[in-house]
Amino acid sequence: MPNVVVTSEHIRNYNALNKNYAQLIGKLWSDPAFKSRLMANPTQVLKESGFDVPPGVSVKILENDDNTLYFPIPYQGSVEMTDEQLDHVAGGGASTFSTAGTVVSTVSTQSTAC
Repeated sequence: MPNVVVTSEHIRNYNALNKNYAQLIGKLWSDPAFKSRLMANPTQVLKESGFDVPPGVSVKILENDDNTLYFPIPYQGSVEMTDEQLDHVAGGGASTFSTAGTVVSTVSTQSTAC
């Protein structure tokens, strides 16, 4: 498995995305009209809120409630992982890989060697 190099730019981008997401959720919880706009036109509202939505990508908004928890599964694409990579991820190692534009990151609290 190739080494993944995380730069300070990656960390800044990740932190900015988390900040945008937190601000968006806060606004959704406090502004019913904004939430209605997002539900009606998610692509436009996400773009207005600083999120990059590539052309041709469909955005679906799902809301958890007391009885329903949505668990999104990232699109795998056509990338195949080696047995070693699968063992590493399944064994709790830390890994980041990209499949067809979806970044998948898994991090474990266990210490494992790969």
